[in-house]
Amino acid sequence: MLITVPALIAAASLNLSGQDSLDRVVSQINNNPGGVILYIKGKADLSKINTAVDDKRLLGWNPLILDFDGTPDNLVRANLELSWDDSFAWAFYYKGGMVASGIGQPTAAEIKAAFERAGVPNRIVSLKSFLAFNPNNLDARLALMGELFRRANQKTARALNIASKDLMSNPLGTTIPPDIKEKLTVDADENIWGELASLISNSFNSGEWLSILPDYYFSRGRSQESMALYSPIMTAIYKKNISRVEDELKRRPVDFGLWSMWLEYAKATNRRIMDFLPQIAPPPKESNHKWPPFQVTDWMTKEARATNNWSMVIEYMWPNWRGLQLSLSLFAPVSGQPASSSRLLSAQKDYFWKEQILPLFEACLHNKDFDKANEIYFDISSRPVFEREAKLAFEMAKTHKHTFPAGFQPEAPALEGEIQSFLGDPIAGNTLTINLKPNRLKDMCYSGYLNLLVIDPSANNHFGDNLPQASPTENKSPEANTTETNHLAVSASGTGAPENNPRETAQPESSQTQYNQSETQPEAAPPPVDPSELLKQHTRSLVLQGKLPEYSIISAVMAPNDPIARELIDREGLSYNMFTWGLLDEDAKYYHGGNSIPTFDDIMSLLSSMNIRTRLEIFREFVKNNPESVTAKTILLDELAHIGNIRTPVAEMGADNLLTAPADLEIWGEFVNLANASFSQIILRPEITFMVKFKLPFIKNSRLLQQFAARNITLVENALSQQPHSKNLWEFWGMFSPYLPNRSLPLFMSSLTPVPGLTGFPPAFLYPGLIKSYQSMDAWTEIIKLLAPIWEAYQKMADEGEDIKHRLTSELWDQYIQPLCEAYDKTGQTQKAEKIQSTWFQAGGWRAAYAHRAVQLFPS
Repeated sequence: MLITVPALIAAASLNLSGQDSLDRVVSQINNNPGGVILYIKGKADLSKINTAVDDKRLLGWNPLILDFDGTPDNLVRANLELSWDDSFAWAFYYKGGMVASGIGQPTAAEIKAAFERAGVPNRIVSLKSFLAFNPNNLDARLALMGELFRRANQKTARALNIASKDLMSNPLGTTIPPDIKEKLTVDADENIWGELASLISNSFNSGEWLSILPDYYFSRGRSQESMALYSPIMTAIYKKNISRVEDELKRRPVDFGLWSMWLEYAKATNRRIMDFLPQIAPPPKESNHKWPPFQVTDWMTKEARATNNWSMVIEYMWPNWRGLQLSLSLFAPVSGQPASSSRLLSAQKDYFWKEQILPLFEACLHNKDFDKANEIYFDISSRPVFEREAKLAFEMAKTHKHTFPAGFQPEAPALEGEIQSFLGDPIAGNTLTINLKPNRLKDMCYSGYLNLLVIDPSANNHFGDNLPQASPTENKSPEANTTETNHLAVSASGTGAPENNPRETAQPESSQTQYNQSETQPEAAPPPVDPSELLKQHTRSLVLQGKLPEYSIISAVMAPNDPIARELIDREGLSYNMFTWGLLDEDAKYYHGGNSIPTFDDIMSLLSSMNIRTRLEIFREFVKNNPESVTAKTILLDELAHIGNIRTPVAEMGADNLLTAPADLEIWGEFVNLANASFSQIILRPEITFMVKFKLPFIKNSRLLQQFAARNITLVENALSQQPHSKNLWEFWGMFSPYLPNRSLPLFMSSLTPVPGLTGFPPAFLYPGLIKSYQSMDAWTEIIKLLAPIWEAYQKMADEGEDIKHRLTSELWDQYIQPLCEAYDKTGQTQKAEKIQSTWFQAGGWRAAYAHRAVQLFPS
C-alpha cells in the first residue's frame, strides 16, 4: 500500500556544522519552488520573520525559512556556496540565486519586493485574476480554496504556537476533535481565515456547494490536519450548515467527499457519528458499497472504544479483516522485510498496528472472542515487520488470561496476490492491480453473487463432444468475467482493502504477450481446442442466457485436486471420481445440481429451489423504499447497465445494426427511463464508484440509449463549462458525443476556459479522438503540445533508471507515442522522433523491434 505524505513545511531549522548539512541547505535553495529565506541565528528572529511572511501583502507566496549558526566555519562555507556576506542577517534565494539580502530584520515590504523582483509565481494571485474574468469556474474556485487552506493552516499554527504534527508517524491524521484550548482572536481570525470563509459561505448561499465543497474537503486528504477548528469564523459556518450536509448524505450515503466534509463539520459541533449514522438507509450489501464507509469506520471505532463497547468494534472492524490481511501482505510479507525506506516503513507499520490491528485485537480480548484473537495474533507473528507488535499482543493476551494454542492454523489463511502497479503513470494514473488467488470456498463468495462450480475429474475428458447445443455464442460483453481469478483494483491512496465486486475485475491478456508470441513463432494452423476448455466456455456462456444474468453467477471449472474443489468434496461428501456441479451462495452454502453437464433449465430449476431474489429485484425495492436517494438510483442503473450489456450482443438486430424496437425497449427501456429522471442529480456530483461502472459500450446498437445521450448532453456541456477539468463529466461527454451531430471535440474544447496550470484538460482518455481531429486538419503543432508532456514523463522515468517496460504498452504506442513521432516528423523535428524511438527500444517497450525500425516510417 502506498501512503502519500505531503511536504507541508512552515519553518525549518538546520545547523551548518558539516558538509552534509550544507549540502541539504544548498539543495533546498536550488530546488524549493517557493524560494528560501536564510538567516543567521541571533542576527534575525524567526518569530518576526514569520510575522512578516504572514502579512497580507505576501498572501500566495510561501517561502521555506532556514537558519544557521554564524560561526566562522559556517560563514566561510556559506560565503563559498551561497555568495553570503559576513554582514548579512538574512538573504532571499530563488532557483539557486540570491535575490535580496539585509543586515537587519527583514520586513514584509522587503520580502514582497524580493518575490516580485525574482518573478516568483503567486498561485493565489493568478487564481484570483483568473476568477475575476471567469467567476463561474468552479475548478478555479476549488484550487483557490485549496491554496488558501494550506496558507491558513500554517498561519494558525504559528499564531497559536501549535507544534506541527509528525505526518510520517501518523500519516492519516486524527478522526476525533482535538482539545481546543485557545481560539484565534477576532482580528487574527479575519486575517487568516476570512477570505476562505467567504468563499465557502458564498458556495452555500449560491447553491453551488454540492458541486465543489465535498471535493475541497476530500482533496485535502486526512493527512492535512485542519486548523479550521481554531477559527471562530469557520466553526460558525460549520455549525450553520451541517444539517444541509447531513440531508445530502442521506441521499448520497456512499459519497467520499461528503463524508470528508461531514467529518470536519461534526468535529466543530461535537456531533457523534452514532447519533447520525442510524438516520441513513444503508445501501444493500449486494451493491458492494462498503458500509459504513471507510472514512467513518475509524471514528466509530474510537467512539465505541471510549465507551468500552467492544462488540461494536468487532462488528465494524472484523468484516474488513480479510481485506486488511491483503494490505498487510503487500506491505509486510511473510517472507521478509518490504522494500521501503526505514522512516516510511515505521509510519506504515505504526498506522496498521495502531489504527487497524490493535483496536480489533483489543476488542476481541475484552469480548473473550479468542478465536478471532488467535487468528490476528498468528497472522502478525508470521510477518517479520511486526515482531515487536506480536510480542506486545502476546503480553496483552496474558493480562486477559488467554494463552495462544500451539500449532494454531487460521480458519481462512490470508489471500495471496500478485501486484501490477501504475504509480505516477501519465496514462494509467495511480492504481495497484491485485491478482488474487482464492484458496478456500469463502474466498469465492461475494455478497449478491453466486458461483457455478463444476468439478471435472477427467484429465482428458471428451465432454466437449457432448455439450448441449443450446450454448450461445461466445459472450463479447466487456463486463463478462472471463477468468477464473478475481482481479481487484485497489486505490493507491486508499486503505488497500479489496472492493468485493468481481464483475468489474476481468483483465484481458496483455497485448505485449500476444505480440511476442506471434513475433517469435511462424504462423500455423490453430491447435485443436482442449475439451476441458470447451467446458469452461460452455459454463461461462451458460450463465449469460435468459434470466440468469440477473443472478450474477460466476462460473469456475476445477479438477478434483484443486484446493477449493478438495474442500467442497470433503465438506459435502462428494466423489472425487464423478463429474459434479452445483451453486455456491454468498454464505458458502452449496446446492448440489447434479452429475451431468448442466443446462440452462437445470440451473433455473436449482435456482427456483433455492428461493433467492435477484440483485435486480433487491435494488428495485431499495429505490422504491428510498425514492429521494441518488445512490439508490445509481445502484439500480449500474445493475440495469450490467444486464443490458450482456443481453445486447445476442439480441435481435435490424439491418442497420441497431436493436429492433421491441428488443431495445425490453433491454434498455427501464434504464433509460430511470436515467432520464435522475441524470440532472447525478451530474451534480458523479459518485466515484458509480462512474467506474457507468459504461455503455452498446450505445451504438440502441436508439433508446442514443436518444438518452441527445437529451442529456447539454446538461453535461453546461456542467463542463463550470468544471472543465472534471474527468467524470468528460467521461459522459466522450460517451454521448459520438451519437450526436456537430459535436466536434476541438470545437467544444475551444468554447471552454481551462484554469492555467491545472491539469486534466482534457483528460488523457480523450486524446486519441482529439489527435485524429488534429491529424485531419494537419494541426501537427497542436498534437505536439498535447503529447510532448506525456512522453517527457516517461522519458524522466527512464532517465532515473526506473523499469518502465510494463508501462510501454501497445495502446500507449499506437494512440499516443506514434502520433507524437509523426507530428515531430511533419514539423521537421525528425531527431526528436528518433530519440523517442531509441528510448522506447532501450526500455523494452511493446514491439520494441518495430519501434526501433519505426524511423523508416518517417523519411525526412
